[in-house]
Amino acid sequence: MEKKFKKGPHANYEIEITISQAEQEEAKATILKHFQKDFEMAGFRKGMAPLDAVEKNTKPEYIQMGIYEHLINKGLQELITEHKELKLIGEPYDFKQVKEGENT
Repeated sequence: MEKKFKKGPHANYEIEITISQAEQEEAKATILKHFQKDFEMAGFRKGMAPLDAVEKNTKPEYIQMGIYEHLINKGLQELITEHKELKLIGEPYDFKQVKEGENT
């Protein structure tokens, strides 16, 4: 995961996080396990359905949103840890997603 940031006007920062396809696949497994905890399917106890059944019965948009949310939060936490001088207040906004080859 590649992270860049630059100071913007006033108290704003522009942060760029580049996510590889391998990182997305790794995060997908984490997200599916998270969804699995609340997933109910006939023949299985709650939270014990196979991951492929969870994936098949979950909208792809939800999985993709979960992947990006997980990786962006992870990237922000790493950035804050690396740069102690950074003080973030509030929530990130104005996300722009750009796909270049296998990176997003």
